[in-house]
Amino acid sequence: MNSKRLVDRIVAQKASSLAAALENEAREQGEALSVLVDPERGDGRGQRLLLSAKRLLERHFGSRNEAPDLLVSRLIQSLAQKQRQER
Repeated sequence: MNSKRLVDRIVAQKASSLAAALENEAREQGEALSVLVDPERGDGRGQRLLLSAKRLLERHFGSRNEAPDLLVSRLIQSLAQKQRQER
């Protein structure tokens, strides 16, 4: 397995587990998944959760690395897909 595919697989796994954690947090706070996906909805708690997640990832990967942005992007895609499936 080449290194790019390995990194992509790790990023996908981390995004999936992060999506589950954020989904649980949103549910505990009584927020719909749409609040996490759409920054224009809700009171901003979902966006704060995403920013917190991004900061944690930046600490892990380094802020100059594109991995945090990629993970957050995949996380949002995962949440949006899950929300569409729930409808």
